[in-house]
Amino acid sequence: MHLQTFDLLCKPSANIVVPDGAAARVLNVALDSHARSAGVHAWRVPKVTSLAALLVQRFETAQQLGRSAAIEFVLSPEQELALWQSVVAADSQLAIAAPEAAALAAREAWRLLHAWQLSWPPPAALINDDVAAFQRWSAAYLERTRSLRVSDHARLLSAGGAGLSPDLLAHGFLAPAPAVAGLLPPPLLSASLSGRAVLTRFETRAYADREQELYAALSWAREQAMPGARVVIALDTLREDQNLVLRCARDVFGASDAVYVTARGSLARDPRIATALAILEFAPLMRWDALSALLRNPSIAGAAAERGARARADSALRALQRYELPLAVVREQLGLPAHACPRLITLFDALLALHAARPRRQSLLRWLEHFERALGLAGWPGEGALDADTLRLQRDWGEVCDRLQRLDAVLAPTTASDALARLRRLLNDSAARGGAAAQGVFVVTPSEAALLVPSALWLAGCESSALLSGARPSPCLPLAMQRQAGMPGADANRELARARGLLEVLAAGGGARIASYRAGDGELVFSASPLLPGLRAAPIAVPVRYVPAGWRQAAPQIAQLDDEYGPAPAPALRGGTGLLAAQAACPFRGYARYRLAARAPDEPRPGWSALAKGNAVHRALATLWAALGTQASLRALDDVARTARVHDAVRYALPPLPLPSALERALQRVERERLIALLEQWLTLELARPSFEVVAIEQPRQLRLGALEFRVRVDRVDRDAAGRETVVDYKTGQCRAGDWLPPRMNEPQLPFYAVADGASPAHAIAYARVDSAKPEWITSPHEDEAQWAAQCTSWAADLALLAEEIAAGLARAAPKRGGQTCRLCEFDLMCRIREFARLAGDDDDAEEDQGAADYAHD
Repeated sequence: MHLQTFDLLCKPSANIVVPDGAAARVLNVALDSHARSAGVHAWRVPKVTSLAALLVQRFETAQQLGRSAAIEFVLSPEQELALWQSVVAADSQLAIAAPEAAALAAREAWRLLHAWQLSWPPPAALINDDVAAFQRWSAAYLERTRSLRVSDHARLLSAGGAGLSPDLLAHGFLAPAPAVAGLLPPPLLSASLSGRAVLTRFETRAYADREQELYAALSWAREQAMPGARVVIALDTLREDQNLVLRCARDVFGASDAVYVTARGSLARDPRIATALAILEFAPLMRWDALSALLRNPSIAGAAAERGARARADSALRALQRYELPLAVVREQLGLPAHACPRLITLFDALLALHAARPRRQSLLRWLEHFERALGLAGWPGEGALDADTLRLQRDWGEVCDRLQRLDAVLAPTTASDALARLRRLLNDSAARGGAAAQGVFVVTPSEAALLVPSALWLAGCESSALLSGARPSPCLPLAMQRQAGMPGADANRELARARGLLEVLAAGGGARIASYRAGDGELVFSASPLLPGLRAAPIAVPVRYVPAGWRQAAPQIAQLDDEYGPAPAPALRGGTGLLAAQAACPFRGYARYRLAARAPDEPRPGWSALAKGNAVHRALATLWAALGTQASLRALDDVARTARVHDAVRYALPPLPLPSALERALQRVERERLIALLEQWLTLELARPSFEVVAIEQPRQLRLGALEFRVRVDRVDRDAAGRETVVDYKTGQCRAGDWLPPRMNEPQLPFYAVADGASPAHAIAYARVDSAKPEWITSPHEDEAQWAAQCTSWAADLALLAEEIAAGLARAAPKRGGQTCRLCEFDLMCRIREFARLAGDDDDAEEDQGAADYAHD
């Protein structure tokens, strides 16, 4: 193991070589933090170089001296991967639609082959299909690199030659591959801890979940932080838990930048990078969510001046329920007076003109210039002065663009979609950099923790698989050769030995050493790592509800105000009987939805929404019965005539979209066929009923209930041979007669039509369930006029109570069925009734289950 003391690393004249670029970044931050904590305002930085960069420097020096005339340059990792992809894609013996994964495996095998100095080609007995494929690919790759006169890091490493200068401080190489070990200066010999000493060096702790563990670790780190200290939290699952780490750091320290977190997720996940990609992917036809992201984005040019108008335009475009939006439709909406956005229209027109003028193929350098013009038009990354975090992001973006441009050396001119795909892939593979360690606290991986020589260490995430590399044997190399060489992932015993060696390194040094693990995650249960048996005996800490530092204050004096009523409404209400249903479910829901006009934003999905399908069924049936009038007219039609009537009704029910996309045209055809089949099935059920005539279709009515007036539209009213009328409501989803049972009926619409002032006399109500799986008529259960009258009296009393609540402005958060009602409500973030139930320790799931059972019983 090649490790140095931190004092030796801090010498200004030191030249340090580390395994990779990530290690170089972590060590540079630690060295800078140490100098700042010493009160130095300016300092000479030790030179930290990755091994790959050092090998390239040696090659360039030899080239300048005329010793590498046959090679022009060394491939970057991206160039190398691009060549492997082209080689895999050109393999005539395999049909691989997406060569990216195979190219990654081949590149890794090529690097392992040279780093571990395996003999190649392998014996014939060890060659399987995967190894044979790699043999073909490696031969083709060598031919490509010879024709381009280039080399790569793997061959530079295996070329051997003189070792690195003894003046170099090799740091962070833990059990290096043979080719790496042959280049490095001899490791420093130091006494290592025995296995028993490692076990007793760590104080062990256990926590209920990862959040409790991280809050405890960060709170401990805040107490340990002092000038010159390097307080390190090492987490094996840092990449998976990075968002939780940042949130916990922000809560404990007040700002996530106060702590250095080595892995902050891929750049592509940053909202500002996502905005840049959305701008670059702007096209005449866009998905609604990509367009919505541009409309709502505060960093797009003109966002501050048009913020309200753009929000209204976004809502209007969502309400169109179109998954893909042609730019002409978007321009029309953006030009309407209610949500006019002239600057956004100008921007979209400029982007569209830039899109139309671009060539089909060009070099990546030219595409990057095109991308820069598009981002400049949009004002990315924002108007006004940029903060330090945004400037750091711009630097990261620029470095990724530089890496993309270097691919021109090995790729032919490409299309815009391919250039964008390569840019997105590089962004996905590039981690956002952390800032400075302002508090001297580092959250890193265990191998990076060894680089920092911690003055205090908390080793978190010590579950059963912790500290193991997780490496798997390469499928492209014979497994027997990998095991013989002791390569990562090939031998479980060697993996265990490496893990124990890393644990020895972390246990060494002064200061506190703590190891912890989480006992569970939801329904998952974890066991402690066997590398630290003391963890198994550690009691699980009692969960503590952590309060962020910014929230901590003296307990305020709270005055309770009973404010369950809003102002009384006007007599004429909007919302129809939906207001009654919402009020019955929860008064707050009715008030929020119909009095405050609050609603969740629409989120279009591919295909037709349930609402659009239901409306199409309503329109088609209204058209059919307006032409037929009676069941007798339906019986008089033969099969051909009936099919023709259905086709005409469906044609009317599916109005054409303005400028439909290819996807929408295909979905329209699917919906037309589905609706035709559904209506033909339904008319068969209508023919089986007793004789009837349809006396009202989509009839508008103005009905009263107490002091309130409702404007409604009745789907249909049937009259049988005896003159009795039935009020019909079409349903295309779940429905049942239990919806009409008081108190607080789930669906009061049909009972309201039957008993409201001004309603026509009805003798029954019915759901017409137009559903292909279970088409049926659901009629109000009554046997005679007396039972019907009693039922209407019960309905009237229940509806009168709801009307009184609405007239009084009652807005109490009182869900009818507890958690079951709240689970299906879009306003629970406003009333927060479920949140308070959880704080009180109520079993919300049990409440929901009981509500579901009650619903089924009704």
